[in-house]
Amino acid sequence: MITYASIRADSQAVDADRQAVVETVQAQSSRVVADARSRAEGSQIAQYRVMNAQADAVEAADPAQARLLRMLADGVLAAEWIDVRYRTGTGAASTWNHDMRRDALIRVNEYISVPQGQPDLTARRADSLHDLANELTLYVVMSILIVVVLTVARLVPSRRWRPAVFATAVASYVALLVLAVPPALASI
Repeated sequence: MITYASIRADSQAVDADRQAVVETVQAQSSRVVADARSRAEGSQIAQYRVMNAQADAVEAADPAQARLLRMLADGVLAAEWIDVRYRTGTGAASTWNHDMRRDALIRVNEYISVPQGQPDLTARRADSLHDLANELTLYVVMSILIVVVLTVARLVPSRRWRPAVFATAVASYVALLVLAVPPALASI
């Protein structure tokens, strides 16, 4: 039973290791996608600023063309579904808050994807399962040593030492059961 529990815990640890890798890739992918999208939106804001600067430059000479350029600039933001909450200022003086937008996109992605802290939690779970598997393996080795001691007890020629060696083996076996059974049952 202890051997089975050890193998099972080790298998679960390997699965958790794989899951941690997958979650890490998903979390990093989410960050990269959010960063790329925020930068793309920032480039649209740059285009918006340029068009408004052009409108400011021609305002005095041709107000109709300036109005048209401003409408086109507003259309750039509307066509790209730019979230203007991350834009400060208007017209040629507007700026883009890349960090806030990226962080907002990451938070939105966490609702449908892997949260940023999840890979660490899964890795810690894998580590604890590896520790449990190693502990159970140690108990298996101890049980083999107890069988060796029982064999030695049977082979001891002196009747005087045989009961002492046998008692040591039995006490060791009972101690092993007391120590090994709770973690073995917990892993199953």
